Amino acid sequence: MESVNIFTGKQICIIGTGGFAREVYCCLEDIFKYKGVSFDNKVVFSDVDSCENDVVVMGQKRIPIIRESDLDVYQYVLFVAIGDSMLRRKVVEKYPDDVQYATIIHPTAVISDYATIGEGSIVTANCVVTCNINIGKQCHLNLNTTIGHDCEIGDYFTTAPGVHISGICNIGDRVYFGTNACVKQGINICDDVIVGMGSVVVKDIKESGIAYGNPCKIVSNVKFMGGETDSVIIGAGTYGEVYLSYLKEIGINVIAFMDNNPKLYGTYIKGIPVVGSEELLETQEWKDKVANVFCPIGNNPLRRKILGKVRSLGYRTPCFIHQDSIISDNVDISEDAVYILPDSVVMPYVIIEKDCMVSMNSKIAHHSVLKEGCFVSTGVNFGANIFADYNSYMGIGSLIMTGVKKLGKDCLIGAGSVVIRDVEDDAVVVGNPAKVLKYKS
Repeated sequence: MESVNIFTGKQICIIGTGGFAREVYCCLEDIFKYKGVSFDNKVVFSDVDSCENDVVVMGQKRIPIIRESDLDVYQYVLFVAIGDSMLRRKVVEKYPDDVQYATIIHPTAVISDYATIGEGSIVTANCVVTCNINIGKQCHLNLNTTIGHDCEIGDYFTTAPGVHISGICNIGDRVYFGTNACVKQGINICDDVIVGMGSVVVKDIKESGIAYGNPCKIVSNVKFMGGETDSVIIGAGTYGEVYLSYLKEIGINVIAFMDNNPKLYGTYIKGIPVVGSEELLETQEWKDKVANVFCPIGNNPLRRKILGKVRSLGYRTPCFIHQDSIISDNVDISEDAVYILPDSVVMPYVIIEKDCMVSMNSKIAHHSVLKEGCFVSTGVNFGANIFADYNSYMGIGSLIMTGVKKLGKDCLIGAGSVVIRDVEDDAVVVGNPAKVLKYKS
């Protein structure tokens, strides 16, 4: 299964100098010892020109690092030891198609004769790959990974240690499994998914993004790999601080807050700078820095306006769905800027359009619709078969009874109100039962 013979001829060049690259070095050393072949001067490393070191230290050994600009890829057999699947692909794609890649199989790995493993891949110590399995190119199987029978696995696939994938699974390109993740038999997972450590996958994952938990589910459609988690939060208030905490939990790298309050510029929120207003996103500097924009502000028209603008500038506006929310099957949630916080429940056949926010411990009953820009505050109980029009705002602890048919555009339901009849456009209603207090226009 080796794409080239690593025991004779050219030196092996490990691309990357991080922890995994050093583990690859150890794996190669084990292979050469097992074969009884000299390992002296067999391996070099390569890294970007900005790398500060000239050697990689392995115990008493000092292995040279070749700068990227000085690397003649045709003089070596290459192995790309970069754990991030997207970055790994970018490195491979910048090299000519006819360069040679090593496929590395540790002596303690158990590989069926009826399995195929693509070029440039590595199977590390104590992994098990059983029968009728096809694994794509440039894949990394880390320590103690097991893959059951009849699996089809795409290119640039990566597992951390202790991953277990049962039989008859189909897994797409650039999928990453965190440590001790498990996959039930017969599961399908699409391209560009990261499965968090310890997750248990019992249902198909049909959309790209970040998924974790037991049972595992998508919590954000951020593209996790290749530096594409770099994000900003618009709104530097306490709600923005809450979202910073949640986004950090799932590995999203927030690099800045933006806000239209000049008094906040130059301050920090939990170590993250407030750099200016969202107008900065119009500059090329920020287009080069940032992939994703989150805008968890409670003003519905303003949130929609900002999110629409940043999408027009080419930024992504991903969803965030907390793992402790309960989202039923057969729920239609937009891929753009839907935020659902912990302990909320969304029942079957609900439609939630883009730029909506559902706060903690709220419940949305079956067959209801939230149009663009709706805000559901903490503890709201939203009945069945109700249509909430654009920018509807439901205050804390409000109850919208089943039997209500429509909440009008830009309406506001006061905190603790009990709504038993339809609400008109622009109406502000309060009380139990809720009555019109005024109209916004």
